[in-house]
Amino acid sequence: MNKLYINRIISFLLAGVIIFQLYKNSKFEQVNKGKNVSSLELYSMKENKKISVQQLLEKETEKTLYIWATWCPPCRIQNQIIDLYIKLGLKSKSDLIKISVDQDFSALKKYLRSKDLKGHYNEPNGFLFSNQIIRGTPSFIKIDSSGKIKNIDMGINFIF
Repeated sequence: MNKLYINRIISFLLAGVIIFQLYKNSKFEQVNKGKNVSSLELYSMKENKKISVQQLLEKETEKTLYIWATWCPPCRIQNQIIDLYIKLGLKSKSDLIKISVDQDFSALKKYLRSKDLKGHYNEPNGFLFSNQIIRGTPSFIKIDSSGKIKNIDMGINFIF
């Protein structure tokens, strides 16, 4: 492949990401704004036990729920972006709660084998999808200290 062809493909992909980020379904976001997700039950990958989002919240601290899956190619890219931001000190691990929606628990454990499991959770019951809080992965849900949704972003994000 020549360089011009590769540059066109990259430009097309970047334009698609930017257009997708600019396009938001405001009705969808407005319906979910203010919903409380503090009772959402997760499975802690580090502690091997069930835990609620409420237990992960700190007073007066905003958190970001990052919803992803091992089978999702954009999620794998987003995971690398997040890891880079944390390594560079641009984001704090404690502000981000990584929630996998994988139903294949063995695939999730295999994917996370070489990672620090702190901050990694699994939600295989589909609560976020069935209650139409998110429409796909990757998704970012900003919540306040009481667990109420402030904002939802979908797709690969460089600002989260």
